[in-house]
Amino acid sequence: MKYNHLLFFSLIFLFLSCNDDDMMDPADPEVADPHLIDELTWEKFIDEDNLEDRNRFSPKFPILYNDMIIYAIPTRESLNGLIALDRFTGEEVWNNYDQLNLEFVWSEPIIADGMMHFVVDQVFTTIDLTDGTVVNHFTWENTNEDLSDDLVIFEDNLYLSVERQNGDIISSEWLVSPANNVSPQSFVRFNQDDRAHFGKPSFHKRANGENLMIYLSCTPTNEIVAYNLSTNQIEWRAEDISEEGLFYGMELDEQRLYIVLGLSMFAYDLDTGEQIWGEKHFINDLVDRVGLLQHEDKIYAVGSEVYLIDKATGNVDWWQQGVVLDEGNRGNASRNKDKPILYNDKIYFGGESSGHLLSVDVNTQAFDYFYIEDEKTVEGIAVPFQPLDFNDSGFAVADDGIMYSFDRYRFIAFEAPVLE
Repeated sequence: MKYNHLLFFSLIFLFLSCNDDDMMDPADPEVADPHLIDELTWEKFIDEDNLEDRNRFSPKFPILYNDMIIYAIPTRESLNGLIALDRFTGEEVWNNYDQLNLEFVWSEPIIADGMMHFVVDQVFTTIDLTDGTVVNHFTWENTNEDLSDDLVIFEDNLYLSVERQNGDIISSEWLVSPANNVSPQSFVRFNQDDRAHFGKPSFHKRANGENLMIYLSCTPTNEIVAYNLSTNQIEWRAEDISEEGLFYGMELDEQRLYIVLGLSMFAYDLDTGEQIWGEKHFINDLVDRVGLLQHEDKIYAVGSEVYLIDKATGNVDWWQQGVVLDEGNRGNASRNKDKPILYNDKIYFGGESSGHLLSVDVNTQAFDYFYIEDEKTVEGIAVPFQPLDFNDSGFAVADDGIMYSFDRYRFIAFEAPVLE
């Protein structure tokens, strides 16, 4: 009997010694994972008539324009083309699925004056973004030329290159057309060169008003070229980088050109072509041609690692391979073709091995990571979403902090995540 009394008083003591914080209410929800993006601003299914079979869709981009978010769906199925959604609600504004074939779309289209331009498999297309109407659609007539899909608009002119091969000889040439009136006859050719693989050009306006078009050619060797559009001649060439390896990124500020080749990064004076510094920084490759992002007097290089580099000296102020995830795996930096995004002093980019969304604070260099649920119930059907893989899914962020992305099943919007 005495043992029963002891047990009774022990239980009373234990109960009284517990405060409210120590008590667990069975009705309390589980502690939320701060890395989980579980509140979406909206979501829209790609094929709302078929909730169980959406594996065939692989959207691309997205692209922000005014109050719309635009996605491309390159597929052989019935949904093939562009779709524009209201970026605040996710409601469809227009689509042109029956008018386009985007199966081989690689480079992001460019937008100017309400028109979207892109090249897919030798076909040049212009879309009116008001309603998605195709207003320009022609196949490049010179069958011995490859039309580049890297388009740039500078001062109301559209620039791209063509490449042709005659036996063992490869040559390239630049084309320019008024951006508001593109046709096969509107292009003017200039700066033919017995080189190949012209990179996407960037532009620099000199203090005297002259404009330089700066690009890199990769065959037979790496070479940076600055072409003076005002005098119609090559201003300078940088040939001292020919042995450095593949081209992984180029950025310009008001004074310098920054370029990554292989494991090295270089800075050049934009007006003279003089090399300011050159450093071997990178352990692994950068993201394909879009891995550089500027912030004030620093430049971030995002690849398998993230580097913070002083623009003036080329010195590495900080670098990190990635972030250790809760599962013990390492989330390395971006290796996809989507440029890192800077918003509210944080750089967002895709995680290579984990598929997570990673971020780096530009002030503290603190790494965070985020992910989205991979299953939910829709109209009573358990839909096993393919986990949103930010290494394969493009994303964009608006000025109000709403981020847009997609998986193989849906378009989604959510607030740019920040750990508290």
